[in-house]
Amino acid sequence: MAYSSAYTEHYHKKGASGESYDRSLANRFELAIFQLEHAVLLDLFRRYRSADPRTRYLDFACGTGRILAVFKDHIASKVGVDTSPGQLELAQQKVPDAELICGNVVTNPELLGGRRFDLITSFRLLLNLEPENRVPILQVLADHLAPNGHLVVDNHMNRYSILGLLALLAHKVLRVPKKPLVPPGRRGIISTMSEREMRQTLAAAGLQVDELRRIFVLPGHKSLMILPTNWLVPLETFLSRVPVINRFSKNQIYVCSAIPHSKP
Repeated sequence: MAYSSAYTEHYHKKGASGESYDRSLANRFELAIFQLEHAVLLDLFRRYRSADPRTRYLDFACGTGRILAVFKDHIASKVGVDTSPGQLELAQQKVPDAELICGNVVTNPELLGGRRFDLITSFRLLLNLEPENRVPILQVLADHLAPNGHLVVDNHMNRYSILGLLALLAHKVLRVPKKPLVPPGRRGIISTMSEREMRQTLAAAGLQVDELRRIFVLPGHKSLMILPTNWLVPLETFLSRVPVINRFSKNQIYVCSAIPHSKP
């Protein structure tokens, strides 16, 4: 089983460099989201892993090292895996001491061997994959979790967020196709996933949700935001803690562990 053929073709086989990928995310909206993600990831690390200096960390589908770099000064043993050599070159510049592996660990499990990790992250991947490939990849990640280890994955477009509902409307009513399955010459919208779907997908892979963080309620797009970043980030931090309002958050961050006795 390989990564989604459409996803891989679209993002990694067209010669896109790490720089071009980073430029696509270097806008006010994405940078504000990353500020919140960064804060959540460090908070989760402090709660789950910071007491153990021997933490072994894997960032799966690490791309240009955006998430890997969050733990640059916090974890000594860092491994990143991706199928794009160009993006890994930039990741190595950001995190020089990380071990970076280029290849598909699903079809080539020897790339990681029998190594287990206390912390695995995988961001902006699941939702971009073809649905039938999500559970097999999660199962691979679950197999590389150490005892008491945690997998942190995200759903970066909650279907029932404000932006998710607008995307759903565009798909259902205006018949705009979902990415990455976009016919040539047509502009597509991003896929969406509900919390229920995400939980079902994780459970099918033998994973249980230990904690869920929700961030970024207010809508925006690239440099179009309701408030300036220095106002928006504190407001979104507050909204992420309000129980009813945060269910409309665009981004969901799941902290998972292996379901007890789910493996032989």
